[in-house]
Amino acid sequence: MVIRKGVYKERKDYHKELDTKWSSYHLHIHKRKIIRRTIENISKNKKILDIGCGEG
Repeated sequence: MVIRKGVYKERKDYHKELDTKWSSYHLHIHKRKIIRRTIENISKNKKILDIGCGEG
C-alpha cells in the first residue's frame, strides 16, 4: 500500500494526468521531451544522478 504525503496526499498523482489548462503545461511537456531525448542518447552503462529538485 502506498502512503502519500505532502502535495501528493492532497492532489493525488496529478503529475501522471496533467491538466491541459495548467499555465505551465506546454513548458512541462517540452521539458519532458528534452529529458527523454537526453536519456535515450546516453550510453546504457552510464549513471544518471537525480539531484531531487522537487516540484520545480
